[in-house]
Parts: sequence; C-alpha cells; structure tokens
Amino acid sequence: MKLSEVFNQLSNGELNQVSIGGQSQGVINDYNNKIIVNHINLGLANLHQRFHLKDGTLSLSTEVGKTDYLLGDDVLDVTWVFNSEGSSVPFTMPSTRVLRIPNDVGATQLEVVYRAGHPVFDTSEDGDIDPDFMEVDLPYIYLEPLLYFVASRVYHPITVLPNEMHLGSSYAAKYEQACQRLELANFVLNKELNNDRLTRNGWV
Repeated sequence: MKLSEVFNQLSNGELNQVSIGGQSQGVINDYNNKIIVNHINLGLANLHQRFHLKDGTLSLSTEVGKTDYLLGDDVLDVTWVFNSEGSSVPFTMPSTRVLRIPNDVGATQLEVVYRAGHPVFDTSEDGDIDPDFMEVDLPYIYLEPLLYFVASRVYHPITVLPNEMHLGSSYAAKYEQACQRLELANFVLNKELNNDRLTRNGWV
C-alpha cells in the first residue's frame, strides 16, 4: 500500500479529532507529515519485530580465519545459512547484526536468509515525503494495528481531565489486542509460508 493510504485512514479515523503541528483537525500535509511518519516508522519497526513479515537474502564471502561478520541495518534475525552446495551451515548471533560462522567453513560463498525489517522513511530536514509514491511494505491485514500504534503515540502527550479516558492508553490497548488476534490467527500459517518460500527458491 502507499503511504497516502495510511495518511487517509488516520485522517478519516483515529486522528480526525486532533490537530497536528498547528494544522486543522485530522489534516496531514507537507507541514506536519514528518511528525506522523516518525510514528509510522516506529510502528512498522515494532510490527516487523513482533511478526515475521518479510524475508531478505544476502551473499556473504567468508575469509579464512574470520568468524564474525557485520550484517546490514535491516537484518532482524538470521533464519538460515547455506553454502554453495545448498547444505546448511551452523551459525550463531553473538550480538545484534553480527553473524558468527565456524572456523572450519574456510573461504567460500554463503547465502544468508534473514528476517528483514521495514526500510525507515527519511524524516530528516532534507528528506522528501511524497506519500503518493512511497510504498509501505506491510500486508493490509496489519494496517489496523499500525493505525492504533500511531494514534497511541499522537494522543499520549495530550493531558486529560481527572476520570476521563486517556486516548493514548486506549489506543495502546487496542494495538496490543489487534496484535494478539493476529498472533492467534496466523502464527502457524506464517511459519509454514516461510519454510515453503525457502523450498521454492531452492535453498533447501
């Protein structure tokens, strides 16, 4: 889906009663879109950490005597490592983004299959946000919890009167409930799809 779809859902739903960055209620435009995109970045990171939503592969050239290799920023966890013959290679992850291969592998070319995170949208001063052309790589069924996550962060700093429901906490609870429903419905299916994907690509 496009980033504009996420904006539209927020503007017409969860954020239609709140003013963001001095704009009218529910308005997300060039003046305030980076505020919302920062929240979207965090929500996408959280969902990709919680659910196995995306796979990535990379080729790794090993060196004799070297065991530890630094991986890219989008690597959340390594799933499999294969050599050029298609055989599985043992590995460990001593720290985040560091892949450790045994010494006896020697110098060879390896294929690394990993859980990938979502690319971060650039919200720096020089970054250009064009929601109609920016792709959110997320299955549509996960859009609802993303909207709840963003809303929880937007409403969280807003002060409420005593005995009033805090919308930030309410949307945080909705986010957790939506994620739990997805976990119950898709946990086994996700694992089967991931294993099948490895088979189709000839990695096992």
